[in-house]
Amino acid sequence: MVDLLADRALYRFYDDEASPSLDELRERYARQSAGSSADGSETWHNWILRLLATGSVAGFVQATVAGDVVDLAWVVGTSYQGQGLATEATLAVCDAIAPAGSGVVVQAHIAPGNAASEAVAGRIGLALTSDVDADGERLWRSPAG
Repeated sequence: MVDLLADRALYRFYDDEASPSLDELRERYARQSAGSSADGSETWHNWILRLLATGSVAGFVQATVAGDVVDLAWVVGTSYQGQGLATEATLAVCDAIAPAGSGVVVQAHIAPGNAASEAVAGRIGLALTSDVDADGERLWRSPAG
């Protein structure tokens, strides 16, 4: 993951975000592996994407669950983009965490102009809302499952 996340092209919409070092990733993954926030209001689910044929690391998907809302985030390495990996992975996460009929809302915060992530959001059934978060990202949301 360190090598994959070192690619500055991944940060096109987040120039102020530094590529994580090995130690920073270890700390991040140690926190995330706790599975929930300290107060228990959120549960955290994290997956590393690997290619079946080679086992190569291709990216990650994260889901933060707070009540009946799931916040999704995904990153796919630049050399693996355009192959449907983000769509496949996020659909699998939605099926596992927020299956149809569950009443759970799935959402994603996407930087304006990030057409690739907007396309993934649309493919998994999210629709652009008028909401913009504090970081200027636009909120894409599903109807309640």
